[in-house]
Amino acid sequence: CGVVDRSIVRLSVMGGCGSKIVEKEIASVPVVKPGLKRGTTVMHTLGDSVQVADLGNKLVNQAEDMDREMDGSVPLLALVAHDNMKGMMKQFALVHKELLKDFRLTGTGTTCKMLSSIGLQPVGQTKSGPLGGDQEIGAMICREELQGIFFFRDPLSAHAHIADIEALMRLADCYQVYHC
Repeated sequence: CGVVDRSIVRLSVMGGCGSKIVEKEIASVPVVKPGLKRGTTVMHTLGDSVQVADLGNKLVNQAEDMDREMDGSVPLLALVAHDNMKGMMKQFALVHKELLKDFRLTGTGTTCKMLSSIGLQPVGQTKSGPLGGDQEIGAMICREELQGIFFFRDPLSAHAHIADIEALMRLADCYQVYHC
């Protein structure tokens, strides 16, 4: 093992009312390094100390990324598609995959499986639109969790849940959530 002296550890702590950042100074952080004898510190060689610094930077970067995601500074986008439009949505996601990686993504179970299959990592999922998924997305809008919607609507098919679709678009307009 190795030891890094005087480090600040940032943790995201989830509570009943959301999350908060806790900073704590600790005297030492053990760092496991294969091949070192017990009692040997990584500070014995310059190369090892550089690796420890890199490890510390990576941990700080990961914590900052998690903080950004939790405080909502990484926008959440919903991708929604009617059955006849799922192919178009998949093509859109493939073409814009690198851009979409900069956002947190959500959608129905089918959409989230498709996003995962092309290498994107959705967060959460809703039910199918006719089973309440449109209303779940509407609730995300009302809670100001959702910053945009890509809705691939099928204008040539009848939809039993048209009232839900119209309500979702109305909420997007009322809360000025970008949608297309």
